[in-house]
Amino acid sequence: MTLTFNENLAKWEIMGIGYGTFYLVESGYPNFDGIIPDTGHIFKIPSRPVLDVLGPLGIIAKGYGGRDTIIVKANGSLNLNAYSEAIGNADAQLPCQHLAVWTPPIVFNPDPEVAADRSGVIESISKGLITAFNISYFEDCIKLGMDSPDESVLMSGTDTLNPSKFWIEGSPRITVLMPVRLPE
Repeated sequence: MTLTFNENLAKWEIMGIGYGTFYLVESGYPNFDGIIPDTGHIFKIPSRPVLDVLGPLGIIAKGYGGRDTIIVKANGSLNLNAYSEAIGNADAQLPCQHLAVWTPPIVFNPDPEVAADRSGVIESISKGLITAFNISYFEDCIKLGMDSPDESVLMSGTDTLNPSKFWIEGSPRITVLMPVRLPE
């Protein structure tokens, strides 16, 4: 394979098979740090027990009418719920450690709308984390922990509308998982 470049065009060619050209984008790389969550509850989740229950829950979540979704509730324990219209629902409760809640520093602002927004953050702290994910993607995030010495993964998140972050303590690898919106 041969690659050639000029100012704004690149060309690849494989002798006897074919070639293609494409334009090089003249813009900066997107700021990916902007989507990595840096607030919320932080939980330490043991990977092996969670992976053991995700198999049976996956049968239900992926069943007819199941939407491939798992509901995750965490506040000192990890509650997982899978639902399918055809099969029914199943729950699993597992231990997890609620390590911390991190919120940005509160800055005084006399605007009542800003104050109302902060009250939602305070209310969220007492409830823990409630969100929903595609079960296959959630399983991939939990598998990260199998590479750590204690076979656990750290998860942080705020609510059902914002992404959650998964990582291994001491590792630069981070996975960001977008939630699934649940029907009301």
